[in-house]
Amino acid sequence: NLVCRIKNKKLKTSRMIVCGCLPKINKKRLENICTCETIEGDDILKLAEKLKIDPFSENLYANYLIDKEDCSPPIKYRIISNISNVITPNVIRWIKFRYKNRKLYNKYMSIWDSINIVQPNTYYIKISSGCSNSCSYCAVKLSRGNTVSKPVKEVLKEFEEGFRLGYKKFSLIGTDTGSYGHDIQTNLASLLKEMVLYKGNYSIKLRNVNPKFLIKMLPELVAIFKTGKIDHVTTAVQHGNNRILKLMKRGYKVEDLKYAIIR
Repeated sequence: NLVCRIKNKKLKTSRMIVCGCLPKINKKRLENICTCETIEGDDILKLAEKLKIDPFSENLYANYLIDKEDCSPPIKYRIISNISNVITPNVIRWIKFRYKNRKLYNKYMSIWDSINIVQPNTYYIKISSGCSNSCSYCAVKLSRGNTVSKPVKEVLKEFEEGFRLGYKKFSLIGTDTGSYGHDIQTNLASLLKEMVLYKGNYSIKLRNVNPKFLIKMLPELVAIFKTGKIDHVTTAVQHGNNRILKLMKRGYKVEDLKYAIIR
């Protein structure tokens, strides 16, 4: 596995630290693989200590944690050779052969943009961590916990900072952005109402909006979408059968999600 390969290749003088969800979800399994230091997903203070950075810096935003190389325009031309792990080799060969066709390439890139979190010239704002659901199959909740939302004023402050730096594309990110505000007596729709009031030529992407909350906030969201400022929404459908969705404890029905998407 990846941890073992890294362990075998690392310098003897190097320390290996495993970060992310696994240390909190299944630390025993990790201990069976290797003996190493761990940092759980939300243990920002411990991570900051290792990296020797100030976690309370006013300028430490999600956008600044993304390597500038990953956001440079050439990424669109490197993608073709870097995605063999997520789609089949035959599709890779087909795209390599056909992507010079500009229409086909643009269509492919629009699909890629819908799933790839790192976009060139995009300003990222993390609005929350954790979620308000208890899906029967999900281990992420064990790691990320309940929703912890960033106050509206702080989100808007980062939004304004992106404008100041010249960004036109913004992406709101979080474990489940649909559950934003449940812990601070507000919601995603209320936040978006504030954001779309800003004048100018810009667009906002919404990532990881749980279908249950998309359906619940639909009347408010429709009005917001009509402003033309929201150009992208991702939602995890998970399944198309109501019986399975109930067993998964997803909290919505197929027909309700269909209506929301069509609406």
